Amino acid sequence: MLIQYHVLLSALIAAFLAPFYGWWALIAFFTGFLIDVDHYIYYVFRFKKFNLVKCYKYFITHHRNHILIFHTIEFNIILVLLALFVHNIFILMLFGTIPHFILDVLSSISRKTEFRSRIFCFSYWVIKK
Repeated sequence: MLIQYHVLLSALIAAFLAPFYGWWALIAFFTGFLIDVDHYIYYVFRFKKFNLVKCYKYFITHHRNHILIFHTIEFNIILVLLALFVHNIFILMLFGTIPHFILDVLSSISRKTEFRSRIFCFSYWVIKK
């Protein structure tokens, strides 16, 4: 999914949350698209290059199964546990990550690309070995 759609959806969610959470709603906004930093992390480790523009172009043209740590159910489960047992701020992060996650899954389905192995990142690594 293109970053502008994540920014737009995150802005709408933050606008909805703002009356309830005030400026804290910005956490949901920024989390909704900044979790894509894992694309850059993957690119740097794979290609040993730090060019953000080339990274963006790479992921626009390559829709295969990349293991992206923040785009997993396991990551969202960790956020849920942190929200329940550590601090409520993680709930706002979930308001950003879960819609982002859903958009990515819907985008993968519409492009007819495999997404299940990417969703269950850690489980996929264990099964694959």
